[in-house]
Amino acid sequence: RKRLYHVSRDARGRGWTPSGEEPAYESGTSSTVEAFDLGRELPPGGTNGDPAMGPNVWPAEEDAPGFRAAVHGLYTDATRVSQAFFRAAAAALGLPPDTFAQHATENARATMRLLRYPGAGPPPADPSAAMEMASRASDRVGISAHTDFECFTLMHQDAPGLQLRPRDPSGGHGPWVDAPVAQDRQLLVITGDMLELWTNGRLAATPHRVLRVPWERRALIRFNGVASGTIVAPLPPFGPPRYEPCTMGAHMDRVYASLNAGKGAQGTSRWGRVGEEAEGRQG
Repeated sequence: RKRLYHVSRDARGRGWTPSGEEPAYESGTSSTVEAFDLGRELPPGGTNGDPAMGPNVWPAEEDAPGFRAAVHGLYTDATRVSQAFFRAAAAALGLPPDTFAQHATENARATMRLLRYPGAGPPPADPSAAMEMASRASDRVGISAHTDFECFTLMHQDAPGLQLRPRDPSGGHGPWVDAPVAQDRQLLVITGDMLELWTNGRLAATPHRVLRVPWERRALIRFNGVASGTIVAPLPPFGPPRYEPCTMGAHMDRVYASLNAGKGAQGTSRWGRVGEEAEGRQG
């Protein structure tokens, strides 16, 4: 009965996505993940003036008892954490606390994903060796490498599989490193495209990927953006602008146009970099 809640039934991409249907962020790859997507709840037909907003696609109570209440509660709790982090990030950067949070309104581009990665085979005797083998697989992945398109992401995983590629001291990206499997109430924070733009590159969007590992892996993901009409531009404390201003909505539209055209979504944090050709704009 999951097909009743298939993501294709919703123009905003909410609902259930079966494994194998996730758009590939890198051409030539195939994602292996089952997902359920949701956002802020609005009444049927409601958009608050933004077509990216609207009601969620919930399974009927008889199909998934307690699912809607539990998941909506998680989304609400994650919203509180998101607001706190927006303010903490501003304070850590020496900015007024509401610098970012004032734009994370009820119409913010803030969605949540429940992800399940099916295991690729029997559990290995040596998990570290399995991770090494999975890192060499180039065509079939959990999710291929990309940066997240919003400001930052809150993530929790219950098994290894996620890898990050942090920035090295020279300003480039270093080797892939395994993300930790956190305890029950711990979240990993991943910097996204819009914080890189706002901070003029002081904070860099972090490339990450999920390997196709032998064991089942589940993850809770909360993407945290700002309202679609927010103009994001490098802030004065971070020096001469190296990025062109862009609205949250325009950036998301550009990304999804590229994905829907089968071009993937690579280097999205640098699409507006001054003096560099913006990949994906022609999509």
